Amino acid sequence: MNKNLIDRPYGRFHYIPKILAEKGHNVTILYLNYKNEPPDYDYVNNMHCHTISIFRSFGLGYFLKACQITKTVNPDWVIGFSDTYFGILANYIAHKYNTHSLIDAYDNFESYIPWLKPIHFLWRQALSSAEVVTAAGPELAENMSQYRSNRPTHVVPMAADPHFPTKLTKGQCRSKLNLSKNKILIGYCGSIYKNRGIEHFFKATQILNKEDNDFQFIISGQLDPQVEIPTHINWLGYIQDEDLPLLIKSMDLLVVVNQDSLFGNFSYPVKLYEAISTNIPVIATSTPPIKGILADHPELLIPHNNPKEIAEKIKEILKISSIKYSNLSSWEPITDNFESILKNHK
Repeated sequence: MNKNLIDRPYGRFHYIPKILAEKGHNVTILYLNYKNEPPDYDYVNNMHCHTISIFRSFGLGYFLKACQITKTVNPDWVIGFSDTYFGILANYIAHKYNTHSLIDAYDNFESYIPWLKPIHFLWRQALSSAEVVTAAGPELAENMSQYRSNRPTHVVPMAADPHFPTKLTKGQCRSKLNLSKNKILIGYCGSIYKNRGIEHFFKATQILNKEDNDFQFIISGQLDPQVEIPTHINWLGYIQDEDLPLLIKSMDLLVVVNQDSLFGNFSYPVKLYEAISTNIPVIATSTPPIKGILADHPELLIPHNNPKEIAEKIKEILKISSIKYSNLSSWEPITDNFESILKNHK
């Protein structure tokens, strides 16, 4: 996720453990550090937090530390968050030390490196033998359940983090970020990758740019070197965590794009949750997960491969004075549900 989760709390990987700790559970987390830094330990938000560099013994150090912690703590559950490797490892260690295992997924991890068949095989084996599996949405849960002999996969959805939305006004947010106060700001936040269908959004902005000079297009996020950003679009780079709520609140409309693909059809974009929590207009690609998230707002869906329709939808939604979104959950009730899953399977 390109985030240090001790210094930069983020998403389900931080808030579910944090809230469990606040509810009185003894939580120990082992983070994998992708930098060549020495091992570290901290006690943060009632959580024991260890970090081990991937460069330590070529990753073996992480495995040995995970085994040591499990032997010392003797946990009721070993939980693998965040990626294929952590799910496989959590399930292995839980079985090795005769305790319960849970694997959580927020994406279809097999779509990341499709050719890495041995890892996919181990992942499916882990899903099959794990006591509990949780997923960020029903489509992903159904996909993972095919390896579990009709045993259910539980849905533990995504949510916007607590610092969304900002209490500042749109004008104040634009001032802090030095953005235009008079233009209609249309934006995109997130990974700027070809496999997300970003080029269709670019083409839609070109259509709009020819029609109206009041539009200003801004994007932020990590840039794929293979992607060339059109000159009429202002790329802000990778926005710092504290500025992201300001950026989203600054927009008149946020566009969320994805592809009809092994990734997109099981993706639950956190930027969509953040925009909805900020109560700004948003349009999003009509993949199965997004259709579910926006089930009460089908008018906000766009095709994944038709720039002209995307441009028309942008103009249509900008005419709406306000959108009353259905209430989305926060990490507290989501963690309550997660806790219930753990208790019911203990």
